[in-house]
Amino acid sequence: MVLTSGGSEANALALWGTFAAHGFTGHLVTTSIEHSSVLENARTLEELGVAVTIVDPGPGGHVEAAAVAAAMRPDTALVSVMHANNETGAIQPVREIAALAAHAGAAFHMDAVHTAGKLSLDAVDASLISVSAHKFGGPRGVGALAVRNGHRLVPMVRGGPQENRLRAGTENVAGAMGMAAAVEVCLRRRSLGHRLGMRERREQLILGLADAGVCMSTAPNRCWRRRSVCDSTASAPTPWPMRWICRASTFRPGRPATPDTTPCRTC
Repeated sequence: MVLTSGGSEANALALWGTFAAHGFTGHLVTTSIEHSSVLENARTLEELGVAVTIVDPGPGGHVEAAAVAAAMRPDTALVSVMHANNETGAIQPVREIAALAAHAGAAFHMDAVHTAGKLSLDAVDASLISVSAHKFGGPRGVGALAVRNGHRLVPMVRGGPQENRLRAGTENVAGAMGMAAAVEVCLRRRSLGHRLGMRERREQLILGLADAGVCMSTAPNRCWRRRSVCDSTASAPTPWPMRWICRASTFRPGRPATPDTTPCRTC
């Protein structure tokens, strides 16, 4: 476990550290719905010589495991897929993707920033897992990257023996203690009934906003704390990482917003 300043640094270390260990060669597979800390680092790695393939999700925001498998190559060194999307809450088939990556001889990185403390991570056979304390009730400014024994990782920050020489510098001890306390609270609250009850109350609130022109995802497999909506009246273009979220007014002018998971035809 490598303590970091948060999820973004943990994601960056997972990608940079892995490909630095491979001499910035090989192949990375990721998806278009990842956090910017994954996508922007993927673009930079591509400039340094790493081949990058970005897989798009299907309707509802879910990435198909078969699509990820089809994108893999003999030189694929890392597959990076988030556990659940931070905008829609769509839970990705990470268990299946991790198994496919292992079968292909590639490491699997899971960005669990939005699910740590809410969903179980135990069943996912990941080489690298990123978390951020403030997303599950801990303090800001501290996170972690879980690294499987034997996974080759080169540090981005050098100059000291801290964190098993994977991140030099004095540790944020107070932040780490706060993160540990938040984990204990989450474990006590991780019952299925608690999660389903929270999601049900959230859905009731969202459904009450339908008259205001809110377009909602109907995909059933979503993280219970994500909002899964977009503004159907917005005129601004959909940002590139979220291009698959439909903005109803861009292709259904004059029609009321209805639950829809169809990819936006204009993005």
